[in-house]
Amino acid sequence: MIVTGGAGFIGSHIVDRLIIEGYEVAVLDNISSGNRLNINDKAKLYEIDLYNGDIGSAIHDFQPNLVFHLAAQSSVSVSESNPTEDATNNILGSLNLYKACKNTSVEKIILSSTGGAIYGDQNEFPCLENSSLNPISPYGVSKLTSEKYLEVFAGLYGYQYTILRYGNVYGPRQSPSGEAGVISIFAGLLLKGNSVNIFGDGSQLRDYIYISDVVEANILAMNAPNKSIYNISTNKATSVIEIFTLIKSLTKSTNSPTFMPRRKSDVDKIVLNNSKATKELKWLPQVDIEDGIARTVDYLKNN
Repeated sequence: MIVTGGAGFIGSHIVDRLIIEGYEVAVLDNISSGNRLNINDKAKLYEIDLYNGDIGSAIHDFQPNLVFHLAAQSSVSVSESNPTEDATNNILGSLNLYKACKNTSVEKIILSSTGGAIYGDQNEFPCLENSSLNPISPYGVSKLTSEKYLEVFAGLYGYQYTILRYGNVYGPRQSPSGEAGVISIFAGLLLKGNSVNIFGDGSQLRDYIYISDVVEANILAMNAPNKSIYNISTNKATSVIEIFTLIKSLTKSTNSPTFMPRRKSDVDKIVLNNSKATKELKWLPQVDIEDGIARTVDYLKNN
């Protein structure tokens, strides 16, 4: 198995699980946003940039039959301030990976994608996999383009694929100082006694999914049907202000949030229907939002 972005938040957890399951695992990561300390000692590291690195040599050397593709620029705000960087990483990097898998040992690619940024603002909730795709940020456009390129190249080159569209993933190893991940960011700031900025009035609704549930979905997706797409989510909406209130209580903070102007690229409401994943993958989220936030706060307290 190869995991691109295996030094990152989600990727490193998938690597750990694969190794527990007994697989030989290699990580492809340029360590630009991931953390070398996240990488399991039993995994082989290829420090490669997907945009301009020699992906083909790594695949030829390791001979994986399956690739978990998680390497990406994941910040909506960065995609706005530097859309070229976003497209370079998420579109061109993915394109290079898909091409490098041609005529190799690779039989399948599992792509980690995004629900909220791809579906955009909708009129009906929860969103289904066949709901209209209306990205309102460069990040959403780049992730959708990565999906489409995978569909095309899988058809051209003969390997299989599964696409997983996540809700808002959170949990241990998500950077509290990053540009994405409101739960880790809020918890990190409040634990240090700092104030929190909320963009808009805090009523925005999101579908938060804990990291261990996402990892389980990836493991089950290894045996998913070809050309399958699944929402990996909880079917439940939680507002940003509810998230803040939960974290404030757990951290025993006395700080109130500072409300900032809403960002144009922020979707107002996104909830994903996970019924297809529960039926076909036999997958169900196990960690509710209160428990997941408590685990995340405990992790940040101790790390």
